[in-house]
This record gives sequence, structure tokens and C-alpha cells, in this order.
Amino acid sequence: MILGQSMPAPSDFFPGLREDDKIPRDWGSPKPNKKQGTGYRWQDPDDVGNGIRIDKGDPDHPLASQQVDHVVVRYRGHVIGRGGNPISGSIRNDPVNAHIPIKDWLQWRNWYSP
Repeated sequence: MILGQSMPAPSDFFPGLREDDKIPRDWGSPKPNKKQGTGYRWQDPDDVGNGIRIDKGDPDHPLASQQVDHVVVRYRGHVIGRGGNPISGSIRNDPVNAHIPIKDWLQWRNWYSP
């Protein structure tokens, strides 16, 4: 994966992540997250309902699910929860389930399911 010089590789920030193993190759290079902080996002070029966002944990965040490095997975337009099923409503409705610890997500068989 070729990244611009000003943007370190995602694996530099997220130990254990080898984006060539987990992220579909045809999704191309990641983009920096829009939110404040360190993180990356990948988007399926053929289906805008598919995407992965990886965020660096914030130890001062009030939600424990966001204090650790975590992943938000969108598959077919739905946010996928920790168990691999779509969550009910939006990320705001179920933030704990929607923010999957990266250490757990790295164990998933596919980018979108355990």
C-alpha cells in the first residue's frame, strides 16, 4: 500500500494491523478520519454502504468502548456490532456495540463478520 509521505501507515498506529490482510485491496489507500484524533477510513469504491473506520483510543473519553483503539464497520449500509450483527439504529443508539476493540476485530474471519 503506497501512502503519502505526510501520512504514516495505519499499522504504525495500530499494532497488529496489517491492512493488506484485513482490508480489501481494491479499496485502495486509506483516508484520514474526519474526526479529531488519529485514525483511518477505507471505503468500498463499488458500494458506499461498505466501509471501515479505525480510531485511536482516547483514554480520557467517557465511554470505555472509545478509550481503546477501535473499529467501526459498515456493511451493506448497516453498522455492524461486536457480535457481527447489525446494530439497532445508529452508532449513537448503541455506541458500546458499534465500537469494536481492534484486538477483537483483528480476530474476525472477514472484515465485516467474526
